[in-house]
Amino acid sequence: MTAKSIGAWLRKALSIQVLAAFILGLVIGLVVLGWNVWPVKWTDADPSDLRASQQDAYLQLIAESYALTGNADFARERLSALKKPAQTAADLSAMIEASAQTRSQAGKAEDAIRLQRLVTALGLPPAGTVVPPTAQPKPQPTTQPTSGGSKALLRVLGTTFFLILLAGGVMVLFTQLQKREPRRPRPITPAPEPSPDREAEPAVEAVSGVGPSANHFVAEYHSGDDAYDVSFSIELAGEFVGECGIAALTRAIGEPGHFKAFDIWMFDKLATESQTKLLLSEGAANDPVLSVRLPERGEPVQARLDRVLTLESENLRLVATIVDLDYEDSSNMVFSKLVAKLDVFPKAPPA
Repeated sequence: MTAKSIGAWLRKALSIQVLAAFILGLVIGLVVLGWNVWPVKWTDADPSDLRASQQDAYLQLIAESYALTGNADFARERLSALKKPAQTAADLSAMIEASAQTRSQAGKAEDAIRLQRLVTALGLPPAGTVVPPTAQPKPQPTTQPTSGGSKALLRVLGTTFFLILLAGGVMVLFTQLQKREPRRPRPITPAPEPSPDREAEPAVEAVSGVGPSANHFVAEYHSGDDAYDVSFSIELAGEFVGECGIAALTRAIGEPGHFKAFDIWMFDKLATESQTKLLLSEGAANDPVLSVRLPERGEPVQARLDRVLTLESENLRLVATIVDLDYEDSSNMVFSKLVAKLDVFPKAPPA
């Protein structure tokens, strides 16, 4: 497979590969690494954020600590950390009584007694008591540590921000892919009328395309283009089937901007093959020394006005017609202008 055929394949398949790579990277980064290999681990959670079984164990620890030290203030401070913003002291009493009842039913009478003594020592209201609101002075704004509710809010905001970024990235990706349109063929320039006093030269090859013409292109070179290389996508019924073009030949017989030969080529994607022919200037074609330095790129043909060349592959036929040409000087060695019309025909399948 030649470099031009590889380039044609890349231009056709790049969008699918980019999308596949993006999805694969998202799955590996988010699902595999983010959720399984290196998942987020929460530490230093508040007692109010613990699940019910852990809160019950926390209550028992407070009761045992009070039974050993008798420090009611310390026990009250620890117990207040277990209360959520919407809970009251009566709710804490209900929680402690439920824990004491559970332990009493499980045969752990001493643990139940410690919990009941904790309620009495701290002066908590009985469960179900509605505590009327009391007038309190307006609190001064202070910096409070992040509570469990604030952490949950931050998690929600962070997740939302990530999803917005992800959606934005997907939109940008698809926008860029939609902007990648295939190369549009240039409008066909009508061939100049032959001069009445000039005898038309016979074409070296006959135009024998089979079936309707598939694609029409025009390649136009002017002196000074240091790296002339144009290519066109060949499509049949909206499907990419190959590529063709003309490239200036500089190796051994030319230099940038001053070309003596051009490479006319066609790539057949379905057959994975390329066909080429060398188009030489009049001076290059008649130079015996230069002819031995030509690269092996196909049959060399001298460029003449109205000359027709054909390239055939298994599925395609390219007909190239020289509609205009000129040279830099009277030696007719270096092209100053070359215009070629490229017509590509699908070949009929064998009977």
